[in-house]
Amino acid sequence: MIWRVVVLIAILALAVFNGVYSPRAFMIFALQGIWYPGFLPAPLTLMFVLSGAISVLLHLLITGVPAALVERYVTPNQNVSSLVWLGTMLLPTYQTVHHLGWL
Repeated sequence: MIWRVVVLIAILALAVFNGVYSPRAFMIFALQGIWYPGFLPAPLTLMFVLSGAISVLLHLLITGVPAALVERYVTPNQNVSSLVWLGTMLLPTYQTVHHLGWL
């Protein structure tokens, strides 16, 4: 039971890392005219925070799809789907680490 919480915390930590440092966050920032209302003030700091939050949510949603499919069609065991979700979250983490020049 406790290891599922640890896996969930690892998934969330990787999602935050990917969301903040991913090159997709900069693309979302560049497209702020589409997702942010034009009549509101747009301070630069708020735009960076919101684009990072959108990127975090997109990473969680996209990497959660294979885990949901595994849980639905392969096995109803939540332990396996949590590990699948962690594994699919490691794929964009590799790209983010490579983009930062750490590899």
